[in-house]
Amino acid sequence: MPYNQTNATTALSVFMINTGNVQEITVDAGGLSAEADTSGVRTNIIPKQGGNRFVGYFAGSYTNDNLQSVNIDDAQQFSFKGIPTPAAGITIASLPLIVYYQQFNLQEVLFNKWLLYGIIILFAFLMMSNIPIMSMKFKDSTIKNNAPKIIIAILAIAAAIALKWVAIPVVLLAYVIVSLAFKNRIA
Repeated sequence: MPYNQTNATTALSVFMINTGNVQEITVDAGGLSAEADTSGVRTNIIPKQGGNRFVGYFAGSYTNDNLQSVNIDDAQQFSFKGIPTPAAGITIASLPLIVYYQQFNLQEVLFNKWLLYGIIILFAFLMMSNIPIMSMKFKDSTIKNNAPKIIIAILAIAAAIALKWVAIPVVLLAYVIVSLAFKNRIA
């Protein structure tokens, strides 16, 4: 933004201001105080806060063998070792959607960096652990043998209707809890 300014030593000065770095501009055109060197237009420019900070972004990505779709060993025929990467990815991807749609006023909670660090550590542990997490494969058609999967399916449908995007982390949490509760049946 170019503008002219007169002062006591020179008749005219021309300045170019980068308005991207300006938070507020005050222009006084008349009735200046006795402290002013000359009459005329006087401007006061307040820069944006944090203008001298270097800000960066880093994104790390890792997955272990849980991403593989071929779990052919006997230990993983009807369960996973740790939570599957797609389940973790969908859960992490739901967090910005929860904030965007402002569900249950969770945006302030989800902007807490310590909570986000905790979520990262928790998911890293759960993905690389050997904790038996059930797969949604049905062994047979009996309700008794498939009760954990049926519980998760009913909970997922009810949560999707009632909670919308918040349902995704809730269902993942329930998935892990039900898997741990029924781990003797799963392993």
